[in-house]
Amino acid sequence: MTHNLQDLADKRDALLLAEVAMWLHMLGKFHKDFLNDPNSGIDIQIPTDLTANFTQLDNLLQDSSWSGSIWNQLGITELQGSSLSFFNFIEKHRDPDPAKIVQGLLRLIHDSHGRGSGIEKGVLNRFAVSQVGKVYLSTAFGTESKAIDLKQTEWHKFYTFLQTHIQILENSLTVPKYDWKGFRKYFISQLESYFRQTVAETRRPLSDVSLFDQTSASVAFLKAALAQNLLAGWKEPVTDIIKDKYYWRVLKVGLDGLAFWGDSVRIGDLLARKELIGKALDLVQRVIEEQYPLGLEIYRDENGSVFIVPDIADLLNWKTKSGCLLCEYLQRIANFQFKGEARWVLKLSDHTRDTLKFGRLATSKPNKLSANDKTIASHWNIQEKQDICPICSLRPIGSSNKALKLKVCDVCYQRRTNRAKAWTKNLHTTIWIDEVADTNGRLALIVGRFELESWLTGEAFNSIVSSDPQSQIWKEPKGSKQHNFDYQNLLNEIQNALSKKPENKRQFVSNTLLDGLVSKNSRGLRKGQNPPLLQPFYNLQVTDTDLGEGRTSEDPYLLALAMMRQNPSFARLRRVWETTQKFWQEIIADVPDTQLSKVKCRLNIQVKTSEISRLKLVNFGNYDLVLKNAKLSVLLWDDRLITTDNLCYVAKQLNTFSDNKESENINRSLDSTIAAEFVRSHLNNQQVSIEEPTGYGNPNKLGGQLDINSNDITLDFTECTPVIQILAEPRTFMALVPAEKSLEVINTIQTKYDREMGKVRNRLPLHLGVVYFHRRTPLRAALDAGRQMLTYKSPTDKQLWHVQSTYTGQLPKEKAKLANGTKQFDQTITLTLTQDERSITWHVPAKMGDGNTPDNWYPYVFLETNDDDSKVKTERNRAIKSQRPGTTEPCWLVHPGDLKKGDQIYFTPSTFDFEYLDSTARRFEIHYDKEGRRPRQTRPFYLEDLDRFQTLWEIMKNLQTSQCHQVIYTIEATREMWYGQNEQESWTDAVFKQFVTDTLTNAAWPKDKKWPTFSDKERQQLIDAGVRGELADLAELYMKILKEQ
Repeated sequence: MTHNLQDLADKRDALLLAEVAMWLHMLGKFHKDFLNDPNSGIDIQIPTDLTANFTQLDNLLQDSSWSGSIWNQLGITELQGSSLSFFNFIEKHRDPDPAKIVQGLLRLIHDSHGRGSGIEKGVLNRFAVSQVGKVYLSTAFGTESKAIDLKQTEWHKFYTFLQTHIQILENSLTVPKYDWKGFRKYFISQLESYFRQTVAETRRPLSDVSLFDQTSASVAFLKAALAQNLLAGWKEPVTDIIKDKYYWRVLKVGLDGLAFWGDSVRIGDLLARKELIGKALDLVQRVIEEQYPLGLEIYRDENGSVFIVPDIADLLNWKTKSGCLLCEYLQRIANFQFKGEARWVLKLSDHTRDTLKFGRLATSKPNKLSANDKTIASHWNIQEKQDICPICSLRPIGSSNKALKLKVCDVCYQRRTNRAKAWTKNLHTTIWIDEVADTNGRLALIVGRFELESWLTGEAFNSIVSSDPQSQIWKEPKGSKQHNFDYQNLLNEIQNALSKKPENKRQFVSNTLLDGLVSKNSRGLRKGQNPPLLQPFYNLQVTDTDLGEGRTSEDPYLLALAMMRQNPSFARLRRVWETTQKFWQEIIADVPDTQLSKVKCRLNIQVKTSEISRLKLVNFGNYDLVLKNAKLSVLLWDDRLITTDNLCYVAKQLNTFSDNKESENINRSLDSTIAAEFVRSHLNNQQVSIEEPTGYGNPNKLGGQLDINSNDITLDFTECTPVIQILAEPRTFMALVPAEKSLEVINTIQTKYDREMGKVRNRLPLHLGVVYFHRRTPLRAALDAGRQMLTYKSPTDKQLWHVQSTYTGQLPKEKAKLANGTKQFDQTITLTLTQDERSITWHVPAKMGDGNTPDNWYPYVFLETNDDDSKVKTERNRAIKSQRPGTTEPCWLVHPGDLKKGDQIYFTPSTFDFEYLDSTARRFEIHYDKEGRRPRQTRPFYLEDLDRFQTLWEIMKNLQTSQCHQVIYTIEATREMWYGQNEQESWTDAVFKQFVTDTLTNAAWPKDKKWPTFSDKERQQLIDAGVRGELADLAELYMKILKEQ
């Protein structure tokens, strides 16, 4: 039987109006009064200053006549929406007794809010710690920066916005089939800008979710629930039976984004193809959210979008208005947008009530790209045989003269032209590789990836506690009752209860800690159940959640974990990926101008129309002007040629062949303005050749000679940062920067990571890579190398580290920059960890954003006890039994402040890798074995090694260049002669170590920097680096690539 989605389209107005009301159901939290007193009830009221100063808005919110008449169109008797207003959504969303709510729509609101909010707060939320005075919004990783400063002018501005736009809705919805596209997109974007400023919950550690994150989760659940009721019939949301509660499904629409644009010939082609994916996903989003309101997008990255949708198993096979199935309709979007080059991969999960399926689907490896054969075949119905387009590798080179001239198909030509045209309206950016290349003509493709898999499945939240596990007195927020909390007692009580047979003997025992901590309405009991059974509570918290997946037995520690952990919720998961995406988006802006200076000047060369015709130049085409032995890249922009090159590089090339005294300025300073003047002087009143690039390995095509008069050349002083940011997604980063500035960018990333993810570094590794290449190296070779670096995955069997030392106090001077803009490092736990003679130092911020509150929630480590629980019970104040992501075995979770020398902890290190493509074949050397190593065994390095490398290079720079090369050659030649392919044997050979020591000792160190003048630590670090072969890596990076010596 084929079902139809037309009912959703017909009732779009009612569904989307309910969505708008749901976006506002916690309107009262966007107010200073909520921050000052969260228990004031303002979240279920209309704020008094709104009523007093915005009477029209107040009427719109409380008047049910206009909204109720529209909701009545839903046609489901149980909803009873005809008498409801926006205010009813606000008033009833957390009603203590939802069963007594008459209207089914309001019961749905209550249930959707509970799934978006209640799940996230957890069982013990009433014991969460209130923030006094200033309130901070934390990231999902425990980082707090600035206190929330919500001013009256801000929420009044928000009320003004609402008053205008809800009035627009009331007026517009009198006409059937209102066009929601413009309204809804703008409404949500504006609401997001306001709601991101504040918290949904003021108590720590529940204050890690913004008001927008929590609201959007509730909206997603409501939209899916309403769609399910319309398509499959009414389902009562208020029930004590778990299997009868609302479930949902997760829909992923995507493709292999990196493969789709990764083989691009030029950056303009890449960015154009990447933009196509974004536009196509926008169209899919409109279908799922507006055209047939099924749900809400909850995640997007380079590989697609993920939506919460109704629990309907064959949803993709339901018919749309046009008669085709939903899956076919979505594929039509792909075919239209990609012109047959790719098809969507559509994946609909099984039904669920947890976050595991979402995370697995969101991070699943994309399928291989698949083209629409029929669409592509139609392009080959041509009379003359043509070569294949080098950009899409699917269609023939185009029929138009312009496409033929550039040797691309018509579709790719149009995309390229559009991209270049768009750049001319945005000159403070660049899309040109030659402009990004440094003064040596080299670029660096920086790639980065967070291992977010366990965070997006929610498993990583088993390593964050919602309640401080120290033995202490817990006070009830209401009344004088208090509890003598002790984690071990709680665990014992759960164990005693679960040990009883049969299930009806498992009960909450009066006057016990477990009975006191778990409130009556959190126990999952059916009405009238007596005595108070434990089993429904266990099922609700463990069996039917991510903790119960794949288990056949009941473990007491899992129930304690469910009570104590930071609950994984969609709002919290959204907070995770938004935090990491924002991290990447801010990177380039965080690099100081002194370290990544801006391009301050370009040249404009006026060209007569007759000359453009004579030379057969194509508008927005790329060309080279030949000046002596140097080439200057330019773009034809209407009646001018604008430079798209690094003028400092061109000036340096011209300087090599110049006897002009002006060249001394170029030697002293390669400022882009000085370079521009220098290049202009070589263009003035000259006849130059103009050539058309024909691709890597092929000679340029000579177009003719161009006469340039001095009056034809002007300077354009639009500044731009010489960076092309390709990706800044939740997991993945990719950007092109000048090679000589690459380490400054990498150091900025490292510092930002240590500061913002410092509390969870042990379970949120960051992997960075740099691909260095010359500006004439094919872009696709560099991209392929970068993609290979992104495949690195931390080996699971190399995560156990020994605690060498632990110190609690201030940051060391060399790491003082970590504390910039935050007070979390006012107290720092410094751990030195060792593994296989390698060492990592981890500076763990031990305070919250106010600098006073101890962080007893986020910075935890998994401790290896070898099943000896006594190591924890007798020595640790802050510890609970948990499980590591990807495992089901119990493992103790301990605060780093309670670690001791000799402990073994699980730590997943971050890494850094690099490669120089002196040939395109070099990229094939980038691959990783199961232990995470490359054929070049020194790589990748630990991210922390960057500081050590900088120190070692400062020492090695004291040697003359030839002597530095000689020392490294002697060490590496001897290694190869003694050990051949078994170079790892040299790392532990005492004889070889002595040889390295002697070689370094006897090097020709300058008089003022003799070998003995270096500290013992510095000498040892240099010897160890020589033994492991890292000095060769240093020489390649600093001398060969960066040309610092």
